[in-house]
Amino acid sequence: MSAKVFVVLSTNTKKIINVFFHNYKFKIVSLIIAVLVFSYTEMQSLSEKVVTIPLRVQDQPSNRALANDIPSSINIYLIGKESHLDSIDVNLLSAVISFKGIPIGQHQLIPAITGNIPPEVKIARMIPDRIPAELTAIGSKIVPVVPELVNEPSGEYSVRGTRVIPSSMLIKGPNTIIKDIINLRTEPVYLDDIKNDYTRAVTINKNYSSLIQFERDKTFMVTIFVGSKYIRKNILFHSVVFTNLSSKVEIPPLEYVHVSNITVKVLSVDADIFRPEKDIKFLIDLTEYTKPGLYVLPIQPVHPDFIVIESFFPKELTVELQAPSFKLFR
Repeated sequence: MSAKVFVVLSTNTKKIINVFFHNYKFKIVSLIIAVLVFSYTEMQSLSEKVVTIPLRVQDQPSNRALANDIPSSINIYLIGKESHLDSIDVNLLSAVISFKGIPIGQHQLIPAITGNIPPEVKIARMIPDRIPAELTAIGSKIVPVVPELVNEPSGEYSVRGTRVIPSSMLIKGPNTIIKDIINLRTEPVYLDDIKNDYTRAVTINKNYSSLIQFERDKTFMVTIFVGSKYIRKNILFHSVVFTNLSSKVEIPPLEYVHVSNITVKVLSVDADIFRPEKDIKFLIDLTEYTKPGLYVLPIQPVHPDFIVIESFFPKELTVELQAPSFKLFR
């Protein structure tokens, strides 16, 4: 009896195996195609959603500081069925980078996503997927406050000096940043049309990195001392020189020809090197006077650009030009 059962089972097993392996290559190919079709169909029913979520920093040591700016948000790409994607409250999603156990130095940190993402929804990618972060020691120092002057006072006026009250400020922040800061500059102070000393209240320039800690709304009183660019000097007299005298005429003997009551302005920065006898000349140019006669000749001052001649006397000189006199010598 048992032998007959065994024969029947063996026969059935062989039939099953024959059925399974009959055209097995075709069946394998069909199975692969079925899996691909199923996967494609499933993928066609999935949607992608891009969500911008805030990026938070946590576990930052109190004696350490970030030496670079961290983005305030990242984009995450979610894949899932629309019904699952719509069920997500994006206001509850956030990204977190933790500095727990992170040593001083430069790092690439991978954000962790927190929130109510259902298991059927997958995070395909994040942009950026790594956050560069440099952790450094915190430092502090007192630096001077310098006014940011824009343009120049009008006309002949210039800035003679400045004063800032208070004159310095305490800053804190990453050592790698504050070590290079030698001063803090104020918001711009415009000098157009200023002719007198000028005082105004200003704050520190808003363009400094948010990583630097100081009282950003603190007020400073800036005084601009304005004065003339020039220093006035009086000269009693100066000689006059005739130039380009034609051979067709001659100047009769004259007493010492000079101008007097000379007032000049000299740029303040050049006042120490000013020498009237070398830097100023008063000339009478005779190029156009080639015939004898009585002429009223203009006196022309010649000087470098850093000098302004305000007045002198006289402005012209009456001179009689004579024909050349020839003398015979034995």
